[in-house]
Amino acid sequence: ASNVPRVEVSWPAGKAALREGDGFTLHCQAAALRPVAGYVWSRGDVWLPGAGQDLRVEKAAISDEGSYACGVWVSGPGWGYLSFSARESVEVQ
Repeated sequence: ASNVPRVEVSWPAGKAALREGDGFTLHCQAAALRPVAGYVWSRGDVWLPGAGQDLRVEKAAISDEGSYACGVWVSGPGWGYLSFSARESVEVQ
């Protein structure tokens, strides 16, 4: 459904695999959700504080492997809810 956020992964163009030391970005795409009040990210069952719509990892380590999801806070006067994406798997070689 278009009102469910989606995680898009990007890393250096032309690379089939992510290697240790590469940077990568996860982008939370939430086109149909309005108004967006904020974003949250998790890797497995670990919350990743301080990220916005993009979660940027400058130098990937094996510990950055895992399954990522973003959540979008949608809220207005007197109401709000959190919509979560499907999980996107990231592997580091």
